[in-house]
Amino acid sequence: MYKPATKRSKPTYTLKINSSFTRLVEYYISLGLDFEAHIGGKSHTLVFPNVKEKYLTDFVKQQAFIAARMIKRDVDRDEVEATLSDIRDTINEDDNRYYNSKPAIPYDIGDCYLVDINSAYLSVLRNFDLITENTYNYVNMKCPKKERLVAVGMLAQRKQIYQIEKGKIIGEPELVEAPTRYLFNLCIQEVDNAMQEVSKAMPDSFLFYWVDGIYISSKNDALKAMEILKKQGFKSKMLTLEKMTCMDIFIRKEISFTEIKEDGTKKKKLFRVPNAKLESEFKAEMRRILAPKI
Repeated sequence: MYKPATKRSKPTYTLKINSSFTRLVEYYISLGLDFEAHIGGKSHTLVFPNVKEKYLTDFVKQQAFIAARMIKRDVDRDEVEATLSDIRDTINEDDNRYYNSKPAIPYDIGDCYLVDINSAYLSVLRNFDLITENTYNYVNMKCPKKERLVAVGMLAQRKQIYQIEKGKIIGEPELVEAPTRYLFNLCIQEVDNAMQEVSKAMPDSFLFYWVDGIYISSKNDALKAMEILKKQGFKSKMLTLEKMTCMDIFIRKEISFTEIKEDGTKKKKLFRVPNAKLESEFKAEMRRILAPKI
């Protein structure tokens, strides 16, 4: 089987991915080349005998990689091994959830409020003492939001490795996952649990949440939400949203509004939020329709 040359011997060319990537891979295969295709979530690498081509969905600043190394160093400490063992035994990736909404939201909502957790996933790692205060402060202060997400997201790296010999795909792809992936799932689930607690505490004013931001129609309840989150170890901020409207479009809600930032500037936004109940019903119906007939 084709064995790529050692890592040090290959120069790496980094490019931004676009819609032509699949055609490029097909072209290399048509040439009868030997290479490995490492297909990930946000980056792909083509490894040839003497060169690597790395394709990224977006370029990030160097701080993201420094932050990722600091996080990795912290979670490798001996003193957190007992905590890590407990987390491994209790976290199931199938339990990941990112959003929820009221089954019915009126079209013309008007003004409402967004309570947004600051550095949500990073805060989970700190709350479990998996990272040091020094790491938390560096990532929080030195990394813009995109770089913070990339740094924590590196805990969850997953890719499939395809072997191509003389233009032929050999065998099944090898799935490679970061051994720390369960920690990223912990972050997802802890933030979702916090969102669930807030939404249950104010059923009348809760509208929907998306990852680490929850949308509430009452300012008083929004302030209460910040207190609930504070007790769970999360700092948050509140933003005012003007002229929110919501339209049901099949299994999604299309929500638009004008966000008033902390400095007073305004920005129009559009969200397409899945309706969990309708999406579940749709999938169940499709399974019924496509089930083999006996």
